[in-house]
Amino acid sequence: MTREARTVAALDIDGVVADVRHRLHLVTPDTWAEFFAAATTDPLLEQGAALAHRLAARHRLVWVTGRPERTRGATQAWLDQHGLPPGRLLMHPERSMDPRSSREVKAEQLGALRDAGEHIAVVVDDDARTVATLRADGFHCLLAQWSPYSPTYQDAEPVTRPGPAP
Repeated sequence: MTREARTVAALDIDGVVADVRHRLHLVTPDTWAEFFAAATTDPLLEQGAALAHRLAARHRLVWVTGRPERTRGATQAWLDQHGLPPGRLLMHPERSMDPRSSREVKAEQLGALRDAGEHIAVVVDDDARTVATLRADGFHCLLAQWSPYSPTYQDAEPVTRPGPAP
């Protein structure tokens, strides 16, 4: 099987390979921008990193994240710094232009890949609601449970408002 013909593995970043627990205190409507700005100091989740490397040996990777587009450079630098496998990076459009939840945006992005002929073998996400949405759309999903679930982060996401760019 050629590299181009390989299937896709889609992985979330926060809670899958990035440990966000140190910045959860920043999850409020007034500090959402700071929450994302602090992502540059996230520790690596070793279990998620190991899975990413295993998946990259058999699939092309797509990183699909709820992080806003304005953090693309910092997010790519963090992935590179931690030696994570390369892959296409799909991010949430700026909330001022697209206020939908991350799970809605991820479902649309992955659906568009599938509609373009990509075969998505597996999606890995730490949010059970995102996994449920994607499974309902026909995707095979793995719920990442190696980082403790945080309702602080998961429940705040849909009700935040856009903040200034970091």
